[in-house]
Amino acid sequence: MLLQQLFERQRSQPVQSARAGGMFQELQYPILHERPGSQPGTTEKFNLSFRDKSGFNGSSSEAFLNKAGNGSKWNGLRLDHGPNAKSNGQTNWHWNQKGAKNAFGRADHAVASPMTAKAASALKAVKPAARGAMIVGAGMDAFSIGKEANQSMQTGEWDNTINRTAHVAGGWAGAYAGAKGLGALGAGLGSLVAPGIGTMIGGALGGFVGGMAGYMGGSSLADWATGNL
Repeated sequence: MLLQQLFERQRSQPVQSARAGGMFQELQYPILHERPGSQPGTTEKFNLSFRDKSGFNGSSSEAFLNKAGNGSKWNGLRLDHGPNAKSNGQTNWHWNQKGAKNAFGRADHAVASPMTAKAASALKAVKPAARGAMIVGAGMDAFSIGKEANQSMQTGEWDNTINRTAHVAGGWAGAYAGAKGLGALGAGLGSLVAPGIGTMIGGALGGFVGGMAGYMGGSSLADWATGNL
């Protein structure tokens, strides 16, 4: 009974909403405003992501601002923690850029400010925890659907399984939409305040909050549609 109560508490809507917010790091966000291009008089579009889209597993970067439409190749600005060629090989937080100096005002291998380094360290710590929470949340939702399905097979009544499936599907669809929308808005606003680190912080916060709100709104909408609200 105690384990059952604990499980029910852990899969409550607010807790699952927070876990769903962890998907912020898995998504890509278009920067709403074009940035100055690498050639005088030109502008370019960028996307924010928190995963190396090239698929390189050993990346020491935590956030990426890639030129839009550049495929799987990295071309832009990234925040990196590792040996810095411009600091005699010392390990520090620094910016690596390729064709994005005009867009964000950061030279290649430029050492990050202390404030930027603190924000980057926090992001580095949060990302694995958030991904783990998201996976746990998805697993608990899948388990809850299985539990309802098992009950339905015994009773022959499937409304409970349909309702639970709608709740879960609505929640995760809402989380995706919310994270994408608020993440892009946050990245755009952050770019206006502090291009580069502001873009990354704004995108991460917007994506996380949007994912939380989207899960809660989407699951509630599904409950209303199935008559369970």
